[in-house]
Amino acid sequence: MSFSWKITYFIILSGLFVLLALTAASYQNASGVFYSLIYLLVFFVFLFGIFVGSWLGRPLKKFVKAAGELADGNVKSRAHVAGSDELGQLAKSINTIAQRLEHKHQENEKLHRSVALK
Repeated sequence: MSFSWKITYFIILSGLFVLLALTAASYQNASGVFYSLIYLLVFFVFLFGIFVGSWLGRPLKKFVKAAGELADGNVKSRAHVAGSDELGQLAKSINTIAQRLEHKHQENEKLHRSVALK
């Protein structure tokens, strides 16, 4: 199960819990309009959960992919996420790590070549 769906399930279940609590609190005084409003809110909770889950999951999938590629030795891998929020700062940090690893990798290759020539 992808990360975005885990977020989506959490949001939807939290919203449904709140709606269930509201319904239980005013069960005896409920009218048809109240239940119509509850159904509308349930629909909104599902849409909101799906939207937020995919919105947060997309950049995190990019981070996971970039970090996995770095772990596999691909020092040219970068996380391409725009923004100045926390996710953007995380992308910049991952890219800085990747850039430094790439630089160190190039230095090691130069060192190995110079040693091999001697």
